[in-house]
Order: sequence, then C-alpha cells, then structure tokens
Amino acid sequence: MSFVQKSDLKLGQANRFGLVVEKITMTLAPRLRIEDYCLKPFMGIGMLISLLAFCSLVASGQTTPEGPDSTPQAPLPQNTQVSVFLPRPVNLKSLPKNLVLDQKDFWTAPLHMSEKQWDWALPSVLVGGLLIKADGSIENHVPTSKSTVSHAVTFSNAGVAAMSAAGAGLFLLGHIQNNDQKRETGILSGEAAIGAFLDTELFKYAAGRERPFSGSGTGRFFVGGDSFP
Repeated sequence: MSFVQKSDLKLGQANRFGLVVEKITMTLAPRLRIEDYCLKPFMGIGMLISLLAFCSLVASGQTTPEGPDSTPQAPLPQNTQVSVFLPRPVNLKSLPKNLVLDQKDFWTAPLHMSEKQWDWALPSVLVGGLLIKADGSIENHVPTSKSTVSHAVTFSNAGVAAMSAAGAGLFLLGHIQNNDQKRETGILSGEAAIGAFLDTELFKYAAGRERPFSGSGTGRFFVGGDSFP
C-alpha cells in the first residue's frame, strides 16, 4: 500500500514497470484492506484497556492516603462497675435454700413482670377462668368411669416415679463417675420436682375442687376438694 502511494507512475503508463505496478496494486490492495478490518476490533479493545488503566491511575493518584484517626476519643470511665451474675451453688447442702428462693421467685414473679410478659399473662388468666366456668360442660363429654380414673391415677403415679428415678439416677451416676454436670442435673431435677409438688398441693386446696366420685360428682370448685389441678 505504501509502495503504491509513493510511486509517481500512473496506471496505463507505457513503461516496463507499468504492468508490474498495476498488478501489485490490484492484488495487494484488497489484502491490506482485509487485514485492516481484522485488526480493528483488537485495536478497539487495546484502546479501551489503555483508557481504563489510565483512569485507574488518575483516580489512585487523586486519592489521599488515610492517616491515623485524629478524632479525640472519649475517655473511659475509671470507676465502672460491672454487674456479674453469679449462679447459685448446686449441691445437697444448698437444696433447702434454693427451694425457698425458687418459691419466692415464683410467687413474686407478677411484681417483676414486664409489659411484654403481661401481654400473654392476662389472656392466659382469662382463658383459665373460661375453662373453669365451662368445666361442668366439658366433664359431661369425658369418660369418668372408675376404671378410667384408676388408669389415669396409675399413669400419673408412674410419671412421677419415672421423673424421680431419672433425677436420682443422674445424681448417682454423676457421683460414681465424678461428673459434676450429671450430678448437678440430678439435683436440679429433684429440686424442680419438689417445687412443683409443693405448688400443686397449694393449688389443690386453694381451688377446692371435688373429686370425681365425691359430693355431687360434678367436680365443683371451692367446695373443699383437692382434685385440681
């Protein structure tokens, strides 16, 4: 292509190089144009990469390095008191004291409840009152034969015995294996069982519900019975 542009010869001029120049012009020029079209995409990609590299260099040059934070920090208080929760000791010696504290926490819980806790406590009390009111109607649809009651009593006693055996077994196993976790778990399960028994007996005499086969047999409340809960 450069040879054709620099040459002063014209096509059709009568000299011995005319035919050669004409032949080169007609054969090489199309090839050079095809190569130009093939190189154009690569040239565009190269220019785009160069532009992106240049922009990144300019941006990095304009970014100021971050130095140490010069913002004054608020001084930490010197006499800060941190409340540390210390769990109660769990052993046989502390069991009576822990039972008393558990009962205290249970009966004084309404005095320390948050607003969110009252949101579900009040509806629960309302539902309990409605169930007591509807107790007679519900009892008419429940089998109350002597055999059914006997099976229920047996099942209830078996549940209490199984829970007590599990707690005592964990305590003995932890004592034999010198495992504090198992020993404490056994003591805590026994503590929970004793506390639940005390509260249940108190609720029984406070509710005064008739036994199924005593009095009128309708399970009335507040008549001196002890069948609730």
